[in-house]
Amino acid sequence: MYKCDKCKAVQAAGTKCTMVSVEVRDVTYPERRDPLDSRQLIDRGGSGFETVREEKRCPKCAEGVTADVTAHVTSNNEVKALEASLAALVNSGNPHNSNNTNEDT
Repeated sequence: MYKCDKCKAVQAAGTKCTMVSVEVRDVTYPERRDPLDSRQLIDRGGSGFETVREEKRCPKCAEGVTADVTAHVTSNNEVKALEASLAALVNSGNPHNSNNTNEDT
C-alpha cells in the first residue's frame, strides 16, 4: 500500500507504484585521473541529467508522464546541439576571436 503523491489516494495492496522524476537538472562531470599517475584516466566524465525530486504515482496518474519527460530531455539536447553548432560557426567565421592576441593598434 502507498499514497499517490499527485491524487493523494491510498492505493490497494499489490497496485504498481511508478516513481516519476518531477524535477531534473543538467549536470556535467569533469574527467578524473589517477592521483598517483596523472596520465592514467579513470573516468572520462560527461554530461547528462540528474534527478532532483521524485514522486510516487498510481498507474492512472503515471499515464503520459514518460512522454512529457522524454520530450523535455529531447528538447534540451536539441537546444544544446544547436548552441554548440552556432558557437562553432561563430568562432570559425570570426577572424577576431578571443584566441587571436595579435592585434594591430
